[in-house]
Amino acid sequence: MPFTSASRFKASLVPEGYAPEELNLVQSRDIPRDASLLIIAGASVKYTEREVALLDEYLAQGGRLLYFAEQGREPGLDGLLGKNGVQVDNGVLTEDPRNPYVIVSSSYAQHEISKPLIDKQLNLEMPTARGLSLLKEGVARGVTATPIAVTSTDAWEETTPGDERPTLDSGEKTGAIPIVVCAIREVGEVPNKRFEQGRLVVFGDAQFITDGLIGHEPGRNLVMNSVAWASNQLQNITIRPPDRDLSTIDLDDDMLSTIRFLAMDLLPVLMAGIGLAIWLTRRNK
Repeated sequence: MPFTSASRFKASLVPEGYAPEELNLVQSRDIPRDASLLIIAGASVKYTEREVALLDEYLAQGGRLLYFAEQGREPGLDGLLGKNGVQVDNGVLTEDPRNPYVIVSSSYAQHEISKPLIDKQLNLEMPTARGLSLLKEGVARGVTATPIAVTSTDAWEETTPGDERPTLDSGEKTGAIPIVVCAIREVGEVPNKRFEQGRLVVFGDAQFITDGLIGHEPGRNLVMNSVAWASNQLQNITIRPPDRDLSTIDLDDDMLSTIRFLAMDLLPVLMAGIGLAIWLTRRNK
């Protein structure tokens, strides 16, 4: 499933006080000082060395980043993520052969981001998600990475995805695998420091913030809470009421015809028949 538009996700940021803007790192000498948070979702083109250097400097200065990995896309940010304690694994997660490559989880760590979802017992759903690993070697000083959500113990990383009924093969990673990880980086004394503490949230999937899936409430709230935590807007961490603009149903012509028939033809005739039956019953008494 290719990554498509995330315009609805972008629109959902505005009511919570954010002002999302696109940033072209190729044309930028520096990341703007008023950028409290960067979001990279489903990147398909490999980042240049200069772009990676800008992002590395931004995080080293206490910047905040949300990164959404995507199946089949390698933007060349492994080193950057690794410095901050997170690795995006190869392959695609699977756990139920009847519905392969769709992960459903209610396994959360106790964290500010996930606490509202734990309290409401909400299940997170991720299609074509990639697993994440927490690193100990090659990590920058002051970094602490923590899993936010993990798969069930039945999941594994399918290294050759594509089979309709995948099976666990020897050497494939299995168990409770992180699918969302956050990291804190204590900055210390560095030039041009932005914040005292850098923050990073990495998601193993970008599909669930696309226009077709962002209406799924658990995923939407987890993402929006991650935005709030990363940007240190903790008052925005909550469970939001369903967004009717996001919770839409696409109807094709056949479905619309069926609805019109039931509402405009069948239902009026049925109600008239019931009324006639009641009238005849009373008349015969």
